Amino acid sequence: MQKKLCFLLALFAPLAAGAASPTQAPEQKPQVGHYGFNWLEPDKPCHALTAKEIASFARCELQKSAFGIDLDALACPASDGVEMFIYPTAKQCNRAFEAMQSNAP
Repeated sequence: MQKKLCFLLALFAPLAAGAASPTQAPEQKPQVGHYGFNWLEPDKPCHALTAKEIASFARCELQKSAFGIDLDALACPASDGVEMFIYPTAKQCNRAFEAMQSNAP
């Protein structure tokens, strides 16, 4: 009986852990001090994120190789006309920002 219980706990533990945060994995949450830019306003450069900005994001999705470079980003829509691409460092953000601008029409 105890072996069956341990087996069931081991089987369902990952599901229970995922239930705590159904909308985002922990690595998909931007942090204060991460850097981002609104790609819908291509003239506004990267800046450090504030808690107020982060609170405005409805959700964030991981974007693999965003803008054709080897950096993953978090794409976080906030409102009409605002979709932030977020990176952990200013250097990564600036690299992505330059790539985005170079691909613009």
